[in-house]
Amino acid sequence: MPLGELGSALQSSYSGTMGKHTSALVSRLTGSKMPGGFGMSGVKSHLSKSWGLGPGRTEGVLLMALTMEPPKRLGSEGDAKSYLDSVVQAYGQHSVLALSQGGPAGAAGGSAGGAMINSEEFEKFQQSQDAFVSQQLEVLLRYLKRDSRDGYRLHDLKHADYMRVQDELDGIQKEHGENYLKGIQPVFDPLKARHFDSAWNWVRQTALEMFFDIIYGRLKTVDRDITAKQRRAIPSREGVWTDAFEQLPGSFTFPTAPKTTVTLKCEIVYEEVNRVGVSRLERYVAEMAAGSKITAEMNLDKVQESIQNPYKLVKSQPTIAKSQMAAIRSLYGEVVKGLSPHERNRAANGPRSRRPSSQFLRPVQVEPTALSGDKTPLLHLKRKVGSNWVYSSKVTTLYLDVLTEIASARTTFEHKNALLTRVGKASIGVEILKGLLSGGAHVIVTTSRYSPRTVEYYQAIYQEVGSRGSRLTVVPFNQGSQARSLVDYIYSTDKDKGLAMDLDYILPFAAIPENGREIDGLDDRSELAHRVMLTNLLRLMGEVKKKKHALKLVTRPTQVVLPLSPNHGNFGNGL
Repeated sequence: MPLGELGSALQSSYSGTMGKHTSALVSRLTGSKMPGGFGMSGVKSHLSKSWGLGPGRTEGVLLMALTMEPPKRLGSEGDAKSYLDSVVQAYGQHSVLALSQGGPAGAAGGSAGGAMINSEEFEKFQQSQDAFVSQQLEVLLRYLKRDSRDGYRLHDLKHADYMRVQDELDGIQKEHGENYLKGIQPVFDPLKARHFDSAWNWVRQTALEMFFDIIYGRLKTVDRDITAKQRRAIPSREGVWTDAFEQLPGSFTFPTAPKTTVTLKCEIVYEEVNRVGVSRLERYVAEMAAGSKITAEMNLDKVQESIQNPYKLVKSQPTIAKSQMAAIRSLYGEVVKGLSPHERNRAANGPRSRRPSSQFLRPVQVEPTALSGDKTPLLHLKRKVGSNWVYSSKVTTLYLDVLTEIASARTTFEHKNALLTRVGKASIGVEILKGLLSGGAHVIVTTSRYSPRTVEYYQAIYQEVGSRGSRLTVVPFNQGSQARSLVDYIYSTDKDKGLAMDLDYILPFAAIPENGREIDGLDDRSELAHRVMLTNLLRLMGEVKKKKHALKLVTRPTQVVLPLSPNHGNFGNGL
């Protein structure tokens, strides 16, 4: 194969740089013939600065040097540069290039035009020009009575402040921990508040759906759900229903019972199912009051009444000596004291009455609940006697009477304002939210995970259960911080900046679990839980108190309802 054809064939795979063999030859040349300290980098630098050769031409010169290898090692750097200059001249003649020292390679047969300058000399000239300009600037700044070092001094001050703040932040993070710092980051923003107050529209839509279900025969059974929708529907003056009924705020739910089943895979499944034969809350309360002998315990009131009877009988006997009577009286007092360490409020042989503290909410009076003498109600209350909790029929009867009143008269929350913090999905707080909205309250719900999906979830709840006068406000809020900002927003008298309302109820559901932490394992998460569930809760209540005092709201108290579901034993365990 001719050499020209071979070169054409190899050109397609040529990378533009020397291969392994030629690179090894060039390295051997520079290592064996160049003086010490003048290696490959020095060779390339001289060819670039003195002759203006690029990477490709430099490699060509080095390949030419392989054919002009000196007989022995060159003695100095000057000798090496002279040798390289001679190789460049030979390379130019071989490649038909007019090369001159200080300029780039020219075209074939051409000549360098104009004056040429060495790149090293050019750099020195540029440095001198920069120094001259700097001197001129110094002169001008002195004339303007300014110091050119002011910027550097300001930078040093800012850097010192930055380092001081950084040291403080590092100390805080080291002491409190990363979880604590992340947990107290503020998220409250009043501009992100979403308001829902169109219950009138949604109940109208519900009424139309039920109306056409009746016309087309789809509505065949009137159950609890249909009754609830009917009560929420719009009044007759809107002309939607033929049989008029009043739109009343209230909650309608099915009484449920717990049900536990074991699957074929031995998995325990718990669920709440509707109670058989109990469709109304009144029947549910009656069923709970009927009780069962299975849960029977000592009835404190009955025992105390039983002890009184023999004491009265003995006391009425005229033949008993005074000393014996004193001993009996002392013994009776010790028995009563052991059964009831605290003074009891009882009406002697008279009908039981209850203080009407909230009768304006429950105008309907009901008959007192009758308890069985030998059975304990399934829903009952206990009192602490010594270190034990003992069933008390007195407070249980009072509790069941209140439940009966609520079931009969239906509690309304019209014109009431409630604050619920951190209401999560499928939680107790959601059910309370539904009850308040169905009762006509204005509810403020805070969430630390504010997103369009979260807002749509609360909106769906409002559309489902919202009744006349009910309103729902959803705002982002972290109970670990910004308690004052939330209260300011609620009580602001400027409706453009806040809600201009007074709270009647506060139900704080914000909680952080700290399971498994003992006294020797407290960490930043425990400290955050203490701040969220205790410190900032008290701070929230204090801010409400200050607003009420400033606005002179002294006749409308705010009731704080704490959830009785501590995350780790009793709250504060180990703190």
